[in-house]
Amino acid sequence: MTAGLVAAIMSAPAAGAQENSEDNLAVVDAEATADLLERANDVVEQVMSYDYRDLASRRALVAELTTDDFQRDQGGLFDQIDTQAPAQQLTLTSTVADSAARSIVDDEAEVLVFLDQTSLSGVSQQEGGSGVMFLATFERSDGEWLLDEIEALGGQ
Repeated sequence: MTAGLVAAIMSAPAAGAQENSEDNLAVVDAEATADLLERANDVVEQVMSYDYRDLASRRALVAELTTDDFQRDQGGLFDQIDTQAPAQQLTLTSTVADSAARSIVDDEAEVLVFLDQTSLSGVSQQEGGSGVMFLATFERSDGEWLLDEIEALGGQ
């Protein structure tokens, strides 16, 4: 883990009283932590990426990888993407640069994510890039971790 990631984890808002207890698998179970991070990185990259040519498939994927609460909370953003992306021929590629499990307690988990994003407009041929850091909350449902919430953290 990089020093910046450790510092960010330490400064992220507290998840709850059990966060550093023996109940927190992120502290005591390396295999559970690795499994969570593999799933979380995959989910975040898929949910946070889109291609204007295939927005309907993306909507179906988001429905599969996220909770109903996430879909309700982020529905307006997805509607904007569905409207604006085709007009600008936008693609957004998101890649997890780094991540760390903050907590895994029962069927809830928190993951700190550093995400690199690259966008391309087919209309203007302009390419852009940015980095973002956020705390992603996951809920386990039927054995799968689903993205439930994203909380933006300080600027990158």
